[in-house]
Amino acid sequence: MKTRLGTTLLALWLMLPVTFAGAAIFDAENKVGADSMPEAMLAIREQILTQGPQKAHFVEERKFPFRKEPICLEGESSFIPSLALILKYTAPQENTVLLYQDGLAEVAANGTLLDRPMPAQYENLFSLYNLNFKELGDGFTLYFEGDNTHWSIGLEKIETVTRAGKSVSVQTRALSIVMQGREGRLESMQISKGASIHISISMSDPTALGTDELERIKAQLSGRSE
Repeated sequence: MKTRLGTTLLALWLMLPVTFAGAAIFDAENKVGADSMPEAMLAIREQILTQGPQKAHFVEERKFPFRKEPICLEGESSFIPSLALILKYTAPQENTVLLYQDGLAEVAANGTLLDRPMPAQYENLFSLYNLNFKELGDGFTLYFEGDNTHWSIGLEKIETVTRAGKSVSVQTRALSIVMQGREGRLESMQISKGASIHISISMSDPTALGTDELERIKAQLSGRSE
């Protein structure tokens, strides 16, 4: 029951709309290409991918238009570059999910990984943690501001919408993502789709992932069940 609830909440995470601070990153002067990223951006990606597996405490806040108060969750994330991202929620409910290159798995009580269908929008999160923007596909515009000590990365996807009964089409920001960090450490992420729901995640207290824990995760991945 816990894992099923957690998967439902996580699926909502990237499917719902948001507005957030940090919109200045989307200035035209900050626009860059996924195939022509500036040196500072390449250096950040290199640091993230070569620093080794990391874990950190995270706090997640979800604001919905139908709720007066935000939903607050927290837990521990474990990130193994190019291999897996594990989100272990500890409050208000315990639940663990694992994202990898090809999908999402729930972690059962006995530690077994059970593959689950994943919305297309949710696939972005693993690519974002790896700063692998080419994996996002067409339609995204990439932005960068700062240097390799303090940086912001923005992504947006614009869609053209024709309103019912109208002959005029308008462009709307269908998806917005702002990532901020220092050197090779991602400290916060804000995800938006539309203008009424806000999802923000902040990370703190990063430490190296222990060898035993790393080997356990690798074993889980190799033995996951359908």
